[in-house]
Amino acid sequence: MKLTPNPRYNALVDILHRHRKHLRPWQGDGFRSATLQYARSEKLIDGKGAYRHGSRWSAPRAFRCVNLSTMVNTAWQESHWWMAQHLSLRQFDAQSRRGFVQQDM
Repeated sequence: MKLTPNPRYNALVDILHRHRKHLRPWQGDGFRSATLQYARSEKLIDGKGAYRHGSRWSAPRAFRCVNLSTMVNTAWQESHWWMAQHLSLRQFDAQSRRGFVQQDM
């Protein structure tokens, strides 16, 4: 895969440098919703699915990442939206689901 730099990359870097006092590691609870097939701690946070298939903010095979929500209801809503878009309603209704909380990410 050949990546092309965003033409506004340097402007973004400049803004980040000017506001670096606001940039720091985040701590708190993160929430995800997944089918039972992936609802084990090691699967939920390994980032391999995003690496293989891409994610909201990354292309396939770019890097491993995990997208979390700071609110449990947002994690459920996003997961259910995806299921409704990609599966028939019958499969969607029958799909068992499980939530996960990882503290101090």
